[in-house]
Amino acid sequence: MGLIFYIFLLGAPFLFAKNLIILAASSGLLFSIFLIALQFFVIRDYCLYCLLSALITFLLFINSFFVPVL
Repeated sequence: MGLIFYIFLLGAPFLFAKNLIILAASSGLLFSIFLIALQFFVIRDYCLYCLLSALITFLLFINSFFVPVL
């Protein structure tokens, strides 16, 4: 599911919908925050790959405001 998210965000600028990019990046960021909270408070174990994915999602969220629509 994460791979589909990343592929969608890579192809989204070609859809001429900047709001769709921001919405997708926002929802991905919120889901990543939820998963990180589960790691910290419920599981009490940390996954390096999960944290790296959350960091990439955060960077995509920040970048989504500056991406020109092609």
